[in-house]
Amino acid sequence: MKPSLIVLGVFMLSLSGLDASASDNRGAARDQSSCFAALAESIRRHTPNSTRLNPGYAEATFRVRPGGRVSVVAASGTTPEHAALMRWIIASSRGPKNCGEHLLHQSLTLH
Repeated sequence: MKPSLIVLGVFMLSLSGLDASASDNRGAARDQSSCFAALAESIRRHTPNSTRLNPGYAEATFRVRPGGRVSVVAASGTTPEHAALMRWIIASSRGPKNCGEHLLHQSLTLH
């Protein structure tokens, strides 16, 4: 299966395990587009405009549960502080109640 990417502004949510060739899944992806848009907006709102951290990179893999609840599966970064910030951003975010269950990936570059 090829993973599908949902790109929303500067945020890229990588949807794992979606077979883009199956018509049922394409319909499900369309139905979930409002979920991904709202989730990306929630991530944006929880991302600080500035930090005291040095420039770096962080990424997280997380699961969106039905109902929009988010749980972080893994987070890493240039430093442990970058990873902790990313973990906090994702854990603080929520999707809307119409979300199904998805495994997603988010990355962030701090300047």
